[in-house]
Amino acid sequence: PIPQSCSDPGVILIKQTDFMNPPTSTRPYYLQLSQPGYYCLNEDISVIVPDRTPNGRVPWLIDIGSHDVTLDLNLHFIDNNNPLGLTGFAIYAKAKNNLVIKNGAIRRFAGGIRIWEYNRTYVPGQLSNNVLLENLYLSTLEYYGINLQADNSVVRNNAIKDVRYQSLVVGLGTNNKIVNNDIAVFPQYPARVLGFPSPISGSIQTGITTNRLKNSIFSENKITGYSTGAFTATQSSVNDQINI
Repeated sequence: PIPQSCSDPGVILIKQTDFMNPPTSTRPYYLQLSQPGYYCLNEDISVIVPDRTPNGRVPWLIDIGSHDVTLDLNLHFIDNNNPLGLTGFAIYAKAKNNLVIKNGAIRRFAGGIRIWEYNRTYVPGQLSNNVLLENLYLSTLEYYGINLQADNSVVRNNAIKDVRYQSLVVGLGTNNKIVNNDIAVFPQYPARVLGFPSPISGSIQTGITTNRLKNSIFSENKITGYSTGAFTATQSSVNDQINI
């Protein structure tokens, strides 16, 4: 049977010792989840992530290199302890289907979770599909908490705090939902908090509901286009509590 939790037989355990080899020019990550499966953190993970790989790329901690992966943080944290500042990003996937990341904390990176393409035009079938991000706590991040470009995906029941630029942004994709998240930004950096950037062409997004935003500089609950505060494209619905 397919595991449903970290207590089930057949899970793949992730340990601190899996992060002993730093990124290289040809491998810009510490650990790749290269096979389908249910992966569980077996302990808190603390790594000093460098600012760049030897050839100048931004490194990341965990690369999801397969479809059909569940990464269960199992109530543990992933922590970057670089004394020089917020570096690297925690988790990255590109064009992968049936992904779940859940149940833990990510702290002190340049970026948190990035499931992202670099296209500006939506092409059906080229993005990740059926992604679930839930029950996560992301804090003390520089550029983003969650950046998602995907189809038929859900971001729910997460807490995102103290991200300087983009707390939660869903870009390209269709039929995505952002539900019941708590987001608090730096008051001095009230940047892009929540939403679907409308200038990206071809996306049809739905469903931003019952999220709670703190320290936003806008009282409106619908703003179209690239902006600060809570915003969405015109194809999306917004029903959020804005706490100024």
